[in-house]
Amino acid sequence: MKINNIINDFFHKTFGNTLKLFAIIKDSIFYFFLKIKELKKWTKANQHLKMIKKIEIIVEILSKSFLKTHQIIHKPLITQ
Repeated sequence: MKINNIINDFFHKTFGNTLKLFAIIKDSIFYFFLKIKELKKWTKANQHLKMIKKIEIIVEILSKSFLKTHQIIHKPLITQ
């Protein structure tokens, strides 16, 4: 049981920081998206909004795929 806790702590410390980084990137993009939205009076603002939306989707896909990979790699081993 102790070994399992040590392994879990290690991976939470290692990959938790990476997931936090994805969250920070996503929050930063969202904040930038809101700032662009405030500046919508500019003619190119709509193009920027579309670009930011695409970046948000890419970050979302990356974070989901990273999380899925993390879950697949660290599935508990079935011992017989």
